[in-house]
Amino acid sequence: MQVESGYELRRGRIELVPLIDVVFLLLVFFIYASLNLTVQRGIQVRLPRGQGSTDRPSPLVVTIAADNRLEVEGRKVSAEDVVRLVQAQVKEQSRPVLIRGDGRSDLKVSVELLVAFQSAGVESVSFQVQPEP
Repeated sequence: MQVESGYELRRGRIELVPLIDVVFLLLVFFIYASLNLTVQRGIQVRLPRGQGSTDRPSPLVVTIAADNRLEVEGRKVSAEDVVRLVQAQVKEQSRPVLIRGDGRSDLKVSVELLVAFQSAGVESVSFQVQPEP
């Protein structure tokens, strides 16, 4: 004859909710700690207030197509008119010049434009390139 003690043998169970709470608290702690560990380089200064503007003017875009056609701001122009038009725009608004040359266009056209812009007094000329992947 078997005597019952009134107690059932039950397996212990791990509660997941407190465990998840602890994991989230640790996550928040490490995120907050890592944000405060950023190194500030240089000396901290308070900049004075002023009326100056830090906005840069948009560049004047000169496009050289694959067949060496020229466009300034989307308008087709002749090779003779490019320098005159760009010089007037730069003098009036002091905008930088951006040359967008097709890779299949002649290098000679790009170099001639660059030399003509420099001789016309255009100081800021740059070429747009596509970044390598």
